[in-house]
Amino acid sequence: LPEMAERCGCSVNHLLRLFREFYACTPHRKLIDCRMKKAAELLFRPELSIKEIAAECGFESLEVFYRQFKASTQTTPADYRKQYSRYR
Repeated sequence: LPEMAERCGCSVNHLLRLFREFYACTPHRKLIDCRMKKAAELLFRPELSIKEIAAECGFESLEVFYRQFKASTQTTPADYRKQYSRYR
């Protein structure tokens, strides 16, 4: 956040206020949401393992990825892949 604020020419607090105003969430929440969206897209690619997808989306551990994905989608990455990939 300090680096982003410096690049924008404002304080961290001002950047946070702007971010909440435009996105109605914190930068960290937005980052997690973007990672989850990317993960959901990648789960349609059967040649990628779930571990590869987790790494591609910036998660350092498979456990954290599973936990975040389930919190966001109410299902595991493996179940999401099984449920939705057959419709593509």
